[in-house]
Amino acid sequence: STVQVAGLLAIVAIGIPHLGDENLLVGASTAGVVTAAALVFFAFVGFDEVITLAEETTNPSRTVPRALLAALGISTVLYVGVAIAGISVLGPAALASSEQPLADVMGSAIGSRSADVVAVVAMMATTNTTLLAVTASSRLQYGMADTGALPASFGRINQRRAPWVAVLLAVTVAAGFVSIGDLSLVASVTDFSVYLVFVAVNVTVILLRFWQPKRRRPFAIKGAVGKVPIAPVLALVTIAILVPSLEPTAIMLGAAVTVSGAALYFMQQRRWPASTRVAPTQEGPMTPRTSIAASEAAEVADILRIDFAAVDFDLDQFHRGMRVELQHGTGDPDTNITNDDLVTTGKIALAHLNEIPDYYTRLAAMEAAACNRDQPG
Repeated sequence: STVQVAGLLAIVAIGIPHLGDENLLVGASTAGVVTAAALVFFAFVGFDEVITLAEETTNPSRTVPRALLAALGISTVLYVGVAIAGISVLGPAALASSEQPLADVMGSAIGSRSADVVAVVAMMATTNTTLLAVTASSRLQYGMADTGALPASFGRINQRRAPWVAVLLAVTVAAGFVSIGDLSLVASVTDFSVYLVFVAVNVTVILLRFWQPKRRRPFAIKGAVGKVPIAPVLALVTIAILVPSLEPTAIMLGAAVTVSGAALYFMQQRRWPASTRVAPTQEGPMTPRTSIAASEAAEVADILRIDFAAVDFDLDQFHRGMRVELQHGTGDPDTNITNDDLVTTGKIALAHLNEIPDYYTRLAAMEAAACNRDQPG
């Protein structure tokens, strides 16, 4: 990543002396911008893949959103700077017809040998992107297998605890797309698939504001009209504008892949129905909770795959930690911890227990001391 950023900054630096040599808006049109935006959206795919690694992140509800937004902002500035530098050095016509635009920019500005440097940077960037895509894809498959959405074989891990079946499938599918030969078509199909994911995510964000208005939200989108958040609506409008600009072949191929995946999922569900992965309760999933039974804590621990033989706490401490977290949720009048939140609550308790082994022991002692001080003497 450092090499990639350094390479992009070098392109920007090369273009600075040429600012003003070309008209940046010559030949520009709304249709051209929309078409280019629909295709270049591929450059932003890697950011959503970071979310698939949230379970390996400390305090993900705080860290992941902020890191994601920061990375998006920095990358957007870099991309715009590279685009301006490229047009300024080569001009729009030469840049559009170039098969190796960044290498040509570098070669035109400081000599042909510099193209070799760009080739090395491009190779490292491509390798890094491919590795991230394969890692994220295999992690998604592993998670889906863990929840029963895919056959359990996709969740098999080797001695290094890597989901080798999922990795092998991801590499095979990637190689199949590369064999098509038309990388522009592959990028467009990828964009179409990502658009579908974005539609599902943004629609879900809107619906949850109505279906689960009191659900605990560690990170909430700012700005809303009534219960409708503005950002997801703008995202859906943007997607509706960009999708028609993709190649019809890409849309048909992407739709075919999506339908095939959905068909396989429903076939798999009919043959091997997935068991529910939430803690059992007598109430409904939206029933407000302030406590949790020991048996429920044990099942949450099983879902989280906690090996009590390998940690510094036992089931009783984990149960106590979950009770404390549930009680903390009642401090906000707009927050009700529900049955749907039990696994998330368990993850929070687990994080505290892993970071500070005697966290809940000391917390309980402090609360007891406070109660004793408040009692009349």
